[in-house]
Amino acid sequence: MLSKGMAENHFHLKGSAPTFKLTWVSLMNDISNRKLYRINEEYERLEKDLDGKINLNDSVVVAALLRAILFNKLQMTSSPQDSTLSTNVNQLKEMLGEIINSQAILNKEFISQHAGEIQSEINVLKYIYGSKVKYKNGSIAVDYAITSQVNIEDGITKLFAGERAFLYKCFSNIYTGNKVFMEEADLFYAYLIIKNKMRAELIQQNNRVGFANFADYQDRKTIYLKNNTILKDAVEPQAILTSIKNQNVLSIEARIIPKTTKDENIKEIKKLDDIICNQVYNYSNNKWAKYQEHREELTVVERELLGSKEDIEKIKSFEKKYFYVYHFPKCKDPLIKEDSNKVLDISHCRHYKYRDELKQWGTAIYTMREKNQEAARRVLGIDACANELYTRPEVYGQVFRFLKGHLPSNDYQRDLKKGGSLPRLRATYHVGEDFLDVIDGLRAIDEAITFLKLTHGDRLGHAIVLGIDVEEWYNKKACRVHLTKQEILDNIAWLIVQIKKYDISRGSDVIDKLTSVYNNYYLEIYTNRKNQEGSSYSKTSQTIIPVDIYMEAWKLRGDNPEFYNDPNIRMGIRYWDRCAQREGNSVISRNSTIVELYNRYHYDTEVKSRGYQKEVFKVPKYIIGAVKEIQRHMQIAIRQQGIGIECNPSSNVLISNFNRYDKHPILQFNTLGLKRESNSEYEAPQMFVSINTDDQGVFDTLLENEYALMAIALEKVKDENGDAVYNQSMIYDWLDRVRQMGLEQSFNDIY
Repeated sequence: MLSKGMAENHFHLKGSAPTFKLTWVSLMNDISNRKLYRINEEYERLEKDLDGKINLNDSVVVAALLRAILFNKLQMTSSPQDSTLSTNVNQLKEMLGEIINSQAILNKEFISQHAGEIQSEINVLKYIYGSKVKYKNGSIAVDYAITSQVNIEDGITKLFAGERAFLYKCFSNIYTGNKVFMEEADLFYAYLIIKNKMRAELIQQNNRVGFANFADYQDRKTIYLKNNTILKDAVEPQAILTSIKNQNVLSIEARIIPKTTKDENIKEIKKLDDIICNQVYNYSNNKWAKYQEHREELTVVERELLGSKEDIEKIKSFEKKYFYVYHFPKCKDPLIKEDSNKVLDISHCRHYKYRDELKQWGTAIYTMREKNQEAARRVLGIDACANELYTRPEVYGQVFRFLKGHLPSNDYQRDLKKGGSLPRLRATYHVGEDFLDVIDGLRAIDEAITFLKLTHGDRLGHAIVLGIDVEEWYNKKACRVHLTKQEILDNIAWLIVQIKKYDISRGSDVIDKLTSVYNNYYLEIYTNRKNQEGSSYSKTSQTIIPVDIYMEAWKLRGDNPEFYNDPNIRMGIRYWDRCAQREGNSVISRNSTIVELYNRYHYDTEVKSRGYQKEVFKVPKYIIGAVKEIQRHMQIAIRQQGIGIECNPSSNVLISNFNRYDKHPILQFNTLGLKRESNSEYEAPQMFVSINTDDQGVFDTLLENEYALMAIALEKVKDENGDAVYNQSMIYDWLDRVRQMGLEQSFNDIY
């Protein structure tokens, strides 16, 4: 089924490379790289040691020394009469004995003293044994374990083929009982322990949940790789090559962070295309080049200069199979103060610095689309990623509308017959993945769709909150959530409007109770306690504003706050300014009370100070019942709007608070063809879903693996009698539909 082709629609380029494998080769061949980042303090460790905390930076030196000893020992197994090797091993073991005493305690002084000698030994081994790999205009010995006996024709594994061969030979000698090598078998065991402990700091495998834990892993992905080295330059092409070696992946959306100028964006896209195409084209054993015979290794530039038209067309065909999506990383608002007594700057709106940065990114992308459409055609979408607890969708309203609505004024791609017209940018948005309250997560999804103008063909990344068991989630939290007062007020007001919108059963009773809660929080945040005369906010500070009016002000949050203060922006001369206000808000903005309330949200120091205060909010059962119904109605509404959901099983299981693949929300989104219990009242809304990997390097997975994990999880689901709920034919048909939907979700129109 998978051989028919899959689409990878949620793929962070750098996070999808086999970075730990590259990192380990880097550390074992240059121990100075361990100083690029320190993870020795307890608060920095992501995986706790059961046998006491070890110093990883020092342990890397020990591992490098162990590897050198074992490598020399392997050479002795094939040349037992070589006395030089025996002498060398003995000298290295003496050094090891000084570094680690009989009580297995590391001696830091000896580590510092012998580090230079160990690196010298590594350099000698690289000179004697290391086969050179082509890099830029020359060649370089990457790893001394890549000997002439190691087959390095595999373009994907050539950089860590030496480590694989080293491990294989060590295990082989142990299992065959080679007497020469068995003398050092314990050293190999120690080497594996250190390597595994370092892996646990770079590959997410701990049992903590939440995006913050994942972000710690994500931030470390290339920390031990020096810039302008063969291993660092291999990150992006390795991400693509790893995905297409044995998998029939027809489309990959590679997500990258944009630059702040047009020229930098063009340069970066050209650079990425060159290094990726160089390796994809020159490595014939992959699914994109399975028809290609092995040829002399040339760069893309050399192919364009010396190659045939057929070569050039094949390179272009590679570029059609992968493309880029610009994602804007979310960040914390500098106005948020942990100490609520600190005075906030009244002259700036929320996220004012980040809004300026988004404008720079948006303008750079816009200019590239106007001035260099050939480069612009490589970017087919936009996204916002990272920790959503820091930034709400409202911040991205203007830049998303600005870019989604853009078409170049002069379409020379079409006019000069260089290709089809430059398409509009499609949009996706990370949302509902990490949330402190189900209501807050659902509201964020509603805000993303409303403020960013998401439409048919656009997508939501993860959207876990749409498919979780609401009661179970709240029960795990003991029906208590820790939020800011502003968030509680917004959630309650939004909930009241949704109950009315979807005509929730027994809604009037629930609304009465919620209105009382809303009134209390509005009084606390927005009313003027000092009752000062002449206040510029007299309309909204002296009395409680009804919920419906409050939510009309909420509708303005996707607008640029400066639009309501700066007449030049309201004139709408520039295209950027014309996107400052969301369509349909012009009528609302004529109401002075609504605009005043919106301005207070952004500029009133007292409102922000009170609103940022956190407290524990107890969620009663009547709210939980209403939220369940709203969640269900939102699923149906999103399906009807044609908005897709990018599901990422392993990522979601590791980050969210459910730990079973058969509990994944995708089974609440779409179950077409899967059997349900006969007494179940639930019928899935059959939403538009896909399976993806997210950061496959961080989670150590592949796209085929994600399909397989869902398949085996469904096979194991049993009913109350112990019988299988789903048979294999149902699972196959369901997965095949999901696979097809993934292809249809791709921003690449050829699918």
